Amino acid sequence: MKKLLTMFAIVCAFLASCDSEGGDLNRTPLLKVVGPDGSDPSQPISIDGKSQEVAFTILATADWTADIAGDEGFALSDRSGATGNTKVTVVAARNLSGATRSATVSFRLGGEERYAYTISQTEEQPYLDVDPAAISIVGDRTEFTVAVSTNQSPWKVEIDSPDGDGWLTQQSKESASITFLAEENTTGKNRTATLKFVSELHPEVFNYVTVTQGYVVPAPTADLLDVVFAEDGTAKDVSAMGMTVELRRNEFVSTSFLEKYGRFAAVFTHEPALTKRDAGYYVIEYNDNPAFKSKLEDGYAMELLFCRHDDPINKQIKPFAASQGGGASICFWADAANQIVMETGTNNAGKNAWKTAKSGITPLKDVYYHVVAVWDKAAGTQRLYIDGELKASNNFAVADFYHMVVTKDSTGKEKRWFGIGADPGPNDQGEITFKGEVVIARIYDDPINADQVHALWKLVK
Repeated sequence: MKKLLTMFAIVCAFLASCDSEGGDLNRTPLLKVVGPDGSDPSQPISIDGKSQEVAFTILATADWTADIAGDEGFALSDRSGATGNTKVTVVAARNLSGATRSATVSFRLGGEERYAYTISQTEEQPYLDVDPAAISIVGDRTEFTVAVSTNQSPWKVEIDSPDGDGWLTQQSKESASITFLAEENTTGKNRTATLKFVSELHPEVFNYVTVTQGYVVPAPTADLLDVVFAEDGTAKDVSAMGMTVELRRNEFVSTSFLEKYGRFAAVFTHEPALTKRDAGYYVIEYNDNPAFKSKLEDGYAMELLFCRHDDPINKQIKPFAASQGGGASICFWADAANQIVMETGTNNAGKNAWKTAKSGITPLKDVYYHVVAVWDKAAGTQRLYIDGELKASNNFAVADFYHMVVTKDSTGKEKRWFGIGADPGPNDQGEITFKGEVVIARIYDDPINADQVHALWKLVK
């Protein structure tokens, strides 16, 4: 930033001088040359012996020329230019001469030398540079590559790890790069290694790369709800909570086995965003289960694997929800993008106040998406992950949970329920219907973290 500000100041001063009240721009041609890092000709430009470029900036109001004189090994990119801002580069080859060498670059305006820069290049010393110098990788089995720039051949790499041998191995080697493989880390803790790059002919020439690998976190178990669909269209909850999953059957709901995921998916063929539906979806009633209710209230995570069978529409759609006037949902927002959104009902003076995290991701037709929505009451946050990546967060979700308002069935019984394929509506009917497939619908008692979300994503990707 300091370099940019310096250059900016120089350019501004130059332009101001060109456009002064006296009209200098029209009377006297001007030339300004700025060396690397804003340098001027008063001091030599010193460079090391590696092959490299030295850049100059020329600001001129007329045609100019440049030339270079001195030892061999230096070349000039441009020897003339016109009005404006021009970049000129001196290319310095590797200095293998055995001594320091130099060259002078001259810039002229109207045949008169205005600037002369001296470049001094020391003899090339043995070097072995690596990039990057520090690498951090996840706990999964991972390949990574280190770039090598050196005048030492041959060179080798020595691997030193205090956490044991064998987890990090060399895979392939080129003249300017080398690739390593880190095995999956299931130790439950981070592990590290140091890679020493060293010249075989000159062992005093070396460099280091540090590698840090995280560890694999096991996928969490859904302890509030884990719906498994069956061939006959029915479904059951295999979580420890053992909730009843009611199929409200009609011709618009069925199941289909998916080889990709090795399980049955619920298939909904009714049109999206319908209201007052008596059937065509699944119901998990929870109003009479105080344990389930209380576990939602202190934070939760919802997991949904789905595929929509319609194009985005500017209407709200709810494949997995209990959000009539409060509650929780994973839905498609009523906007042009129909983006994936999580909703959490929170209590504001006895009334519902929605908290939302909007992903910006449009769920496309016939594409499977893995979504995890997390509300952390203690932290007051919402986090929305899609295909293992955090896509949205809301750090202002501090409040008590506000359940959906009760609905009443034909007998007058009060109900609260999660719908799969529709959202609970008034009078115990489904609404805001979903058209597509639901493969996984789960709820976790705890607000799971990013590593756990990644572990869930790995199971389905």
